Amino acid sequence: MKHILHLVFILMFATLVNCQNKSNTQTNFTQVESSKVNIEDVLHAKELSNKILTAQKNGSFYSLNEREATTEMINGLNENLQKTTYQRIKASVGDYKSLNFESVYEGNVNNPYKIFRFKGVFTLNVDVEVRAVFNLKGKLAGFFVKPWKETL
Repeated sequence: MKHILHLVFILMFATLVNCQNKSNTQTNFTQVESSKVNIEDVLHAKELSNKILTAQKNGSFYSLNEREATTEMINGLNENLQKTTYQRIKASVGDYKSLNFESVYEGNVNNPYKIFRFKGVFTLNVDVEVRAVFNLKGKLAGFFVKPWKETL
């Protein structure tokens, strides 16, 4: 199962790509204490993530708009990419079922993003992370489906 989910949506700004490096992630992002998590932000991230994955599961795609996502995400997470990527997701972990909220991380001044981590529930019961990254304006700036790890 080493090759599970080699299908990360590679649609983030260069700074977000850098944050995937373990050492950079630990210094650039801090986990938000559960008592300080903004539930409305979590619901927004979960709803948008669910819309994207549900549309893909149904053989369609979710068309992001300017209120929801950055221009880079709108252009990058297009119909073709969503459909082909979901086929890989389905082959690796099965069909999408639901999301369970796990945690939120906030970036520092040089990396002004919020990372929302969800455990994805898929039909093959493989531990999967669905990660939605938002900028300070609350727009989707990154979206990943990847193997679950306890840390970023």
